[in-house]
Amino acid sequence: MKILLEWPRSSTYDRESFVGGVEKWVSNIYDLLLESEHDVTLLVPNDTITTDPNIILGPLKSRPYDNKKEGNTHKFDFKTFYEFVEERYDDYDVILLSSMMTSGVLRKNFEGILDKILYMQHYYELTKAAIPTFTAIFNQLAIIQAGGKVLSPNDWVANETMKAYRTREWEPRIRTQRIRDWEREKWGDTLESQGFYNGRFDIVHYLEDAHDLKPVKKDKIVFVGRPVVDKGFIQAINVMLKLDKNGWDCHVYTREENLTKQQTIKAMEMVKESGINLHVNTLHSDIMESLSDTHIMLWPTLKETCGLVGYEGVIHGCKVIYEVANASFDREETSQYFKKKYTRQKDMERLNKVLNNV
Repeated sequence: MKILLEWPRSSTYDRESFVGGVEKWVSNIYDLLLESEHDVTLLVPNDTITTDPNIILGPLKSRPYDNKKEGNTHKFDFKTFYEFVEERYDDYDVILLSSMMTSGVLRKNFEGILDKILYMQHYYELTKAAIPTFTAIFNQLAIIQAGGKVLSPNDWVANETMKAYRTREWEPRIRTQRIRDWEREKWGDTLESQGFYNGRFDIVHYLEDAHDLKPVKKDKIVFVGRPVVDKGFIQAINVMLKLDKNGWDCHVYTREENLTKQQTIKAMEMVKESGINLHVNTLHSDIMESLSDTHIMLWPTLKETCGLVGYEGVIHGCKVIYEVANASFDREETSQYFKKKYTRQKDMERLNKVLNNV
């Protein structure tokens, strides 16, 4: 099977930098497919520097997270991107997309490529009743109706996506700016018969890059994630500020972003003024090493689809705290459980199960 795999448009292809969950996921999918009987090509933004013969540069630069809309971050030319994919449609059996499809141009102008699309939905943003959500989920309906596959990681994502749609489906602004009546008529039957997803996928994220467990540092506590409200950044920092005063060894691993919400700006200022160890754009391998002797990982995320950071915490024997709870915890046993469950072989079996149903 020949597969065109999209690298997320939010970043250049860089395996070692501080990467988000989707980048980790695509990296692992790419590695698995390279070792399989399948033929994979990775499509990356054209500002990527690489000599990998299995990689092709796309027509556009990356679009980093930048809510201040500076540089090339404010606009993504979806028409040019999908034209590039369309030109290569006959070369591949599967087009595995990884970025949010927040432009109606896909379903309106490129229906001819929809039947080969496999889209595994990772983004918690689609569980919000926001304007871009409606464009994205109607693209999903168009893919399903054309014979493509749109998969969710769990029932929570499927249910919350539907809830987000029902909340504002008849709002005048949605009907005039995003989903017009002819679109509801064209894809409405698919919505009612199948919903926004026509399958599920188990998490695909082998954990072989984990480090061996080191003697645990009982006073070490870590947060790993983007400095945004939805990732629980505010809650984690509030806890760490208190623990820092009591002598705990506190670490925050995050990436550089232009913060726009006053809450997160204030929280970051307080981190810099405290004794908390702030690590920005740290190499992924260095984060994994740091986790290997960590006692507690704070993970107070508000919305999560797959939660790869949590998996990386438990395989290193961290107590991953989502909310306060009393539970027994065997560090070694927990680490071994995840090491055995998420191997390359078992992840390849999960991935082949998905591909065989395309």
